[in-house]
Amino acid sequence: MKIGILTFVNTSNYGAALQAFALQHYFKRCGAECDLIRYDCKRVTQAHDPAFLWKRKGLKKLSAPLLYPIYKKRRALFRKFEEQYLTFSAPCNAQNAQEILAQYDRIVVGSDQVWNTDITGNDLGFFLGSLRDSAGKCSYAASIGRSYFTEAEEKVCLPLLKQFSVLSVREESTREKLAAQLHRTDISCDLDPTLLYPDEWAQFISEKNPNGDYIFMYLIPEKPELMAKIRAFAEKEHCGLILLKKGMGRQPGCRIVNVASPADFLNYVYHAKYVISGSFHALCFSLIFEKDFYMTSSIQPERSARMRDLLTKLGAENRMIFPPEYQIVPAKLDYPEIGRRLAEMRRSSEETAQRILK
Repeated sequence: MKIGILTFVNTSNYGAALQAFALQHYFKRCGAECDLIRYDCKRVTQAHDPAFLWKRKGLKKLSAPLLYPIYKKRRALFRKFEEQYLTFSAPCNAQNAQEILAQYDRIVVGSDQVWNTDITGNDLGFFLGSLRDSAGKCSYAASIGRSYFTEAEEKVCLPLLKQFSVLSVREESTREKLAAQLHRTDISCDLDPTLLYPDEWAQFISEKNPNGDYIFMYLIPEKPELMAKIRAFAEKEHCGLILLKKGMGRQPGCRIVNVASPADFLNYVYHAKYVISGSFHALCFSLIFEKDFYMTSSIQPERSARMRDLLTKLGAENRMIFPPEYQIVPAKLDYPEIGRRLAEMRRSSEETAQRILK
């Protein structure tokens, strides 16, 4: 069995890189040959290309001389991770996609927000319109990034999704919506691949923690009211503050990190006393490493659907903090129960993976 995974590549996004690693290694563990399709989604490539900083317009372009060295260093770390741990197909684009995809028995779209047209710039390549073999069209834990397609998207996307032989999404709300729209009872809602083999991540972890007790923050809205709550919480818990962010800027009392590898990201989560984040994959790894965490909700609630869905299934809904109050309420996480529920979800997700393989 030869599988091609169509997901985000050429990025400097921690979740994108780590979920790609996880899904590829899962299928390899199952005995399949497996490549990541080196598909050039122009919107995604631009967003993570350091050179694109110079092409921005207006005031944003003024920051290019400061940001370019940071982006370049971070991108180099991601390239090194890809070269060491991932295997790829030949370069693929809209012109040669049909030829490249036809080399595989299955094309698996996902996971990540591959059907979020805001991220992809309406790139329909992730809906496999160029692949004629419907039996080879599959998805695994693919996400829209919200719980629905817009009316305009539905007209284009739903006919393409109807052709998938295995249709797997990441949010329960999306599964319910698509099941009704496509009149299918076989759509599954599955775990992000980072959660399939939790023992996989030990190879990246350093036992040394040079940072003492700290709160790790990633992809949070740096609003004054939230930062004030976090600082007060950190003082009460006698913790330092580490903020991982893409760009520059200052936050009083915080150590700012803007160059880190995927392995560094895992270690920041692993060694943290608390994790506060708006990142879905920060949530996944907080669960894997059994950390005390809080997830910040987007101002647009539907964009936090994937985190809310997972937390609800795990009985940890109280770990979401919402604007404008951003109340951080200490409460113990029941990890034995969370582990039991994750194990059940893992078994179901493995059944979906076996459907793809068979």
